[in-house]
Amino acid sequence: VYHVAFSSNIGSVGEGILIICCGLINGGDIGFVWQGKLEHPNMTLRITRYNEDIPSVLGIDNGYELVMQYSDATAEQYILHGYVKESPQLTIEAYASFLLPLSKNDHF
Repeated sequence: VYHVAFSSNIGSVGEGILIICCGLINGGDIGFVWQGKLEHPNMTLRITRYNEDIPSVLGIDNGYELVMQYSDATAEQYILHGYVKESPQLTIEAYASFLLPLSKNDHF
């Protein structure tokens, strides 16, 4: 489980939670859900809006795909750079910081 802080080239910022398991990515923030597949050093994320009151950091009203590249900054942090597949001039940078491993059982 990772905390993600991100900013776009149009001056907007946001943050959310990212969960990576078995090569799949799931996460989101207060307005969007992110889903995708991890293929080192790239990932493609499908961004789906669920809260119409929250604007996209990229200024997009509907769902879209992000093409992202990532690299290790440290053992517990990743740096990500990407763009909107349909509009490559819209870019985003993100920093993912490790929070917790996924639970492996039902005992908390």
